[in-house]
Amino acid sequence: MNTSEKKFLLYLILGAMLIRMAYLYQMSSSPYFGSPFLDELYHLNWAKDIASGKWLGDDAFFRAPLYSYLLGIFIRIFGVHFYLIRLVQHLIGVIAVAAIYFLTRRIFSVSEAGIAGIIAACYAPFIFFEGEMLDIFLQFIFYPLILIQALKTLSMQSLKNNLLLGLLIGLSAIARPNILLFFPVLVVFFGIRWRKNRDSLFDILFRIMFIVIGMIVPVLPVTWHNFRAGGCFVPISTYGGVNFYIGNNPRADGYTARTARRMYYFGRYRDSVEMFAREEAILKTGKADLNAREISQYWFKQSLSWIRGNPVPWAKLFLKKSALLFQNYEIKNNKNIYFVTRYSSLLRFFLSFLPFALVGGLGMVGLAIALVQKRDSGVVLLLLFITTYTLGCALFFISSRYRAPLVAMLAPFAGFALTSLWRASGEKRHVFLSSGMAGLTVFMIFSFVDWFHIRPKNFSADHFSVGNCFQEKNNLNMALRHFQQAWELEPNYAEAQNNVGEVLFNQGDYGAALAVFKDLARKHPDYASGLNNLGVVYEKVMMYPQAEEWYRRALEVHPGHIRARVNLAETLLKQGREEEAKKEFEKINWGQSGK
Repeated sequence: MNTSEKKFLLYLILGAMLIRMAYLYQMSSSPYFGSPFLDELYHLNWAKDIASGKWLGDDAFFRAPLYSYLLGIFIRIFGVHFYLIRLVQHLIGVIAVAAIYFLTRRIFSVSEAGIAGIIAACYAPFIFFEGEMLDIFLQFIFYPLILIQALKTLSMQSLKNNLLLGLLIGLSAIARPNILLFFPVLVVFFGIRWRKNRDSLFDILFRIMFIVIGMIVPVLPVTWHNFRAGGCFVPISTYGGVNFYIGNNPRADGYTARTARRMYYFGRYRDSVEMFAREEAILKTGKADLNAREISQYWFKQSLSWIRGNPVPWAKLFLKKSALLFQNYEIKNNKNIYFVTRYSSLLRFFLSFLPFALVGGLGMVGLAIALVQKRDSGVVLLLLFITTYTLGCALFFISSRYRAPLVAMLAPFAGFALTSLWRASGEKRHVFLSSGMAGLTVFMIFSFVDWFHIRPKNFSADHFSVGNCFQEKNNLNMALRHFQQAWELEPNYAEAQNNVGEVLFNQGDYGAALAVFKDLARKHPDYASGLNNLGVVYEKVMMYPQAEEWYRRALEVHPGHIRARVNLAETLLKQGREEEAKKEFEKINWGQSGK
């Protein structure tokens, strides 16, 4: 590496860091900051348990554990410091930019590496997900490191290289297990390449054994915990079954992570998907003693049964998901990146001027050129990884969150496309240049068209989420404003109307809250939380018979609604009906759901 390249790399790293510091500064004043919800809250609660000394759970891991354990160790040392957590994650993101640079340099040259590095430094979803308490950003660094080490292992034989490659794969797997889809492909690729070098079968198997040993090292403690706590063999986590079902069932649309019914929780946040997976499997099988592995297998079997019986609809769904993966629109999973840009002009700028359609289009053009001009080990290995990862995504469901690591692998080809087209322009190779630009144009047109109408018609769900953030911070006026906006945008949005009523109640405006909840009960008589809250208002104004009526209606809709059951029992006590109240308390199963 000469002086000029060292300077460029230094500027690239400093630039990537400066961009991320500016983003962190802007987001630190957003309503999202310090108010994690859904998957972020899941990871935070798990990390807090770890930090408090509860290192091992009471069951097999539902999700891959690496990120939550790293976060837990961080919290144990520094406490829950949201700014510092995100700062460290952005620093890891900067290292990932450097890793993408060196991967590209190894496959192509310094010019392509520079472009790929700039793309990685400026790509909006990378910056966004680094700032979220989610595990996906770890793959931005794991994947390029795995491929760098794979190419090194291929060119420089040593047991150390084999072990290190396996270790990186294992660490990546306990962060997100989908890397395991690539492992057998990698083994076959290595075997073919080594056989071409006339290596003996014994040597090949010996080398692969050391890769496997390296991979097992980080995975084995996770598997042992799952066996000890769950009483079953689960290599890493059990969410694969229900996630596969979410993406492969008669109601699946290919991009919405939804279950057949919503689950409610009482007290501390619980993952609705995890609750549904367990409770629905027990309900359908009639077996209350299902372990975590059996629950996951149940959902795999449900999906496979539907696929076998409906091969054509499933094939159409699979093709739809494959197409969605290459759509420009960033599909929301928890937060909508387009709504988040309201709080970060920097994110808005990069999302507009460096969209997926451009990066992905350049990546695909570069891939096509590389397969024609430069079909060496690095190009083939990167192609195999992209193909495997794409297949893995399409087998489940698509979102911006799961597509982002794919861009890390397309960035080297995007750099190669730009340098190839630039050289073709200088050398007046008009046919080559025209073909490349035509390919890019076709891809971008395909990518920008909303073929499946996946863009939401408004930001009602995002206003609702922001309202919850403000409510958690006890800023009730701003919470009310956003809940009202969500309700105005979607007049049938039961949760938004319910939260409008809750804020009015907490502000002491019982009359207005009563009117909101009455209207909610009329429009949504099957919405248990709204019925319960109507009872709460009546109880507050000491109209106990009316409160009792609405609590009972809530329990008719959802017998496991713990809060409604507790409220009913307390209302009965206030009416002097102690024996009836006692019976209601006895009905409560604290392991059930309720809100």
